[in-house]
Parts: sequence; C-alpha cells; structure tokens
Amino acid sequence: IVFGQTGKVEITASETEGGKWLEAYHAIYPVEDGEIGRSLNNCWSKKKEECLKQIPVGKYVLKSKYNEFKKEIAFEIKPDEATKLNIVFGQTGKIETSASEKEGGKWVSAYHNIFEDEEGKAGDLVTRAPSQKKNAGKKQIPVGKYILKSSYNDFKKETAFEIKAGEVTKVHVVMGETGTIETSASEKEGGKWIGAYHNIFEDEDGKAGDLVARANSQKKNTGKSQIPVG
Repeated sequence: IVFGQTGKVEITASETEGGKWLEAYHAIYPVEDGEIGRSLNNCWSKKKEECLKQIPVGKYVLKSKYNEFKKEIAFEIKPDEATKLNIVFGQTGKIETSASEKEGGKWVSAYHNIFEDEEGKAGDLVTRAPSQKKNAGKKQIPVGKYILKSSYNDFKKETAFEIKAGEVTKVHVVMGETGTIETSASEKEGGKWIGAYHNIFEDEDGKAGDLVARANSQKKNTGKSQIPVG
C-alpha cells in the first residue's frame, strides 16, 4: 500500500499579535478545485499547548472560533514541513451583571441579554448573562459598545455599557420594588377555601388595564404572585 505524503500543522491563537496564547476551537477543511469540502479534522489550541495535526499535503481552510469571534484562514501543507498558524482574534473584556429592587438593596435573580449597540439602539443579540441572588452574571465578550436588556418580574430596563480590553465592567441594574399578593376564595365569609382563578390587572382609573400576573388559589393553598408595587 502506498500512502500520500503528509505534513504538520501547528495552530495557536491569541487576542493580539504576539500576545498570550488562548483556548480556541479549530476545524480544518480541505480545498479541492476551489471548493471547500467537509471538515477533515478539528482540535482545540490551549493556553500552553498548540493544536498539532499531521494531514495530507494539499490546500486547506482553517475555521477558528474564540468567544464571539470567528476567523477563516487559507493555508497549505507541504511534504514533511511544519506549517505554523497563529490566529489573532481580537481583544476582549469581561462584564459582570447584578440586579436589586432598590439602590443598595439585596441582589435579586434577573435575566440580562447583551446586544450590540447600533447608534444607541439594540442590534444583534451577542450573549446572555443572567445574574443570581448571590452570584453575578459573567461573560467575556469582544471590546466594544453594548446595550444590556434586563428583566425582573414585570420590570424591564436597558443599560448602555462599554467593554475595554482586559478590563472587568460591572453593571448593576436597579429594577424596582415588588411585593407579594396571596389570594384565596370561599363560597361564603369564613367558609372553606375553594379552588379559584385569579387574574391580576393594572388599575387604570378604576378599570382593568393590562394583565400583570395570575395567582390561582387552591382548596388548601393560597395563590401567590410577586408583582411590582402599585
């Protein structure tokens, strides 16, 4: 059996030219007659270790991913040679999200979606960074300007922020205060509880406005719902 010739490819990645190596995913695609074929091989480059692959001589495209970055680079493998590739992705920083009902209050669990900032308006969704009562939501994202859309209970807030290279940006959102309603029902005053449906609407000058929440009660359990003060 006669096998074709091979060569080595050594792949590393960094945020800047000559910067520290980082962990990134790489997929190798063969190119034949100008057409990209199916993935031939894939691997991870590490902070202290290259991705090393021995592959047949020929032309290839490398598709690499790191964080929210994606890069493509064409390369060629020659007989018994080592082709060294360093993928320079771009700089990142970290965001830490948190939320409370009032300024200086205890943290609450909240959803936080991160969007690109397109001239002051939310563009494409980049990632999510939900926060908990005791833990900030943490994400590493590319340098740039963003809009954070936060939701908690029936509150929604938008916050503009900027990520700088190698820095941690902490965004704390004051959502608004809430209280808890407990519902119950009976056929007569002081009678046994019965199962009942309870829909909660905003009070608009004495008339039912938008539906806020539901708090259905049972024969032995109250219906509970946490809603904004009002």
